[in-house]
Amino acid sequence: MLLEGHRQKLIKVGLVSPLPPPSGGIAQWSYLVLQEAAHKRAINFSHIDSSQPGRHLSGTGAIRRAVAGMVVLFRVVPKIFAALFRQLDVLHLTTSGHFGLIRDLVIIWLARLFRCPVVYHLHYGRIPAIVDSRNWEWYIQRLCVKLSNGVIAIDMITKQCLDAAIKDSAPIYYIPNPVDISATNSEASSFKEQHRLDFRYALYLGWVIPTKGIEELILAWNTTHHSNMRLVVAGPFDPAYLARLSALVTDTSIDFIGEVDHDRAMFILSKAEFLILPSYSEGFPNVILEAMALRRAVLSTSVGAIPDILSGGCGLVVEPRSAEALGPPLQKLIDDPIYTTLLGLNGFERCKNTYDIDTVFDMYLDVWNSLASWKR
Repeated sequence: MLLEGHRQKLIKVGLVSPLPPPSGGIAQWSYLVLQEAAHKRAINFSHIDSSQPGRHLSGTGAIRRAVAGMVVLFRVVPKIFAALFRQLDVLHLTTSGHFGLIRDLVIIWLARLFRCPVVYHLHYGRIPAIVDSRNWEWYIQRLCVKLSNGVIAIDMITKQCLDAAIKDSAPIYYIPNPVDISATNSEASSFKEQHRLDFRYALYLGWVIPTKGIEELILAWNTTHHSNMRLVVAGPFDPAYLARLSALVTDTSIDFIGEVDHDRAMFILSKAEFLILPSYSEGFPNVILEAMALRRAVLSTSVGAIPDILSGGCGLVVEPRSAEALGPPLQKLIDDPIYTTLLGLNGFERCKNTYDIDTVFDMYLDVWNSLASWKR
C-alpha cells in the first residue's frame, strides 16, 4: 500500500461517473464505491453523475452518441466548476472511451486550471486495439492520459500497452474492479421470488445486443445435449433484435426474461448452474465478479481482464465470436456438475482474496492520498 501515513488525513475527492439506471458496468461500480466511501472517515466524498439520460439499446449510432455526450458535458461542467471551487484535493474521472473522450478532455483541462490533480480511470479493455489503429480516438485518449496526474487501468494488458505507447506519462496503476461479496450474497438470499425458476439452468445476464455474443451463444446452445437444462437470457433487449434471435432458436429450452432489477438478478444468478458471458469486448465485467462471489462457475471469452480473472481453475475462457469454440466447454459444464461446482468454489476464493471491495477501495484510497499529497 502507498503512503500509509496519510490515511488519517481528510481528503476531498470528487468522483465523476454514471449511476444506474441503466445498470451498466461503470454505473454499478459507482454504486459500490459510493457505498464504501460512506463508511470511510478519511474521505470527504462528492459525486457528479455523468450518466446519459434516456439511453436506449438502439441509440448506439455515432451521431446519437456524440449528441448524448455533449448533453452530458453541458450538464456536468457547472457541477464540476462548483466542486473545484470548494477546493477538491483530487478529481476522479471515469471513462468508457468513444465520444466520451471529448468530454474527458474538457474536464481534465478544467481541473488543471484549478490545479486539481486528476485520476483518470479507464473502464474499458479496447486500448490495445485503439493504439494499433492510431485513429482519432487514440490521439484524444493519449492526450487525456498525458494531461492526467494518475491513470487507473482495470487490466494488466491495458497498463502494459499504455506504458509502452506513452512515454513520460503520469503513473499508471493496475487496480481491478471490486465486488461487495457480503452485499451480493445478502441481496441474493433476501430476495423473495414468487415464481422461481424451478429447473436447472445456465444464465446469460446483461444487455442483449450483438456485441455480447448472444447469437454465438444460441448457435452453440443448439449444438449441445441439454435435455435436463435450460438457458435463461436476462437483460434488456430491442424487440426487433429479439425477433432476430428467436429465429435462431431450434427448441423451447431458451427463455428470454427481459430486464430484471439488481436484487432479482443476483437471486437468479445464485440459483443458476453457471454464468455465460460470450462478449466480443469487455473491460473488467462486474457480472463475472458477482458470479464468483456467489460461487457460480463462469464461461466467458478471452477479452479484457477476463483471462486473468478466471485463470487458475476459476472459470473457462474461449475465443470470442465463435459458436464452435463455445460449444464444447458449454457441454462440459452441462454434463459435469461436480466440475462446475469446483470452478465456482475456486472462483469464490479468488474473489475473496483479490476483488472484495475492502481490498480494492484501499487501493483507490492510496492513489488519492498520493496525488493529494502532491497538491499539498
